[in-house]
Amino acid sequence: MDASTAIAAPQTGQPARRNLHRFANPGRFLRIAARVQPFLTIPAILLTAIGIGSFALVLVAEQIATPWRSRATAPAWLRPGSGSAS
Repeated sequence: MDASTAIAAPQTGQPARRNLHRFANPGRFLRIAARVQPFLTIPAILLTAIGIGSFALVLVAEQIATPWRSRATAPAWLRPGSGSAS
């Protein structure tokens, strides 16, 4: 068995399955990446903006809705029910 038949599709009459080994060639990968990048840039920017916006919204809502002494970032001695405060 030589190298060309070791990775070839079996001769079963079925079409060869496409595999990812063809992208191991850096030139081919970079050509495909250059074609795909413009279509993925805008969705990536939009999803990043949505994520940052939702994080900011949740952060502001938590800051408004949670009293300071009850927050997880408050010192342990200041939290209600800790029993250390005098």
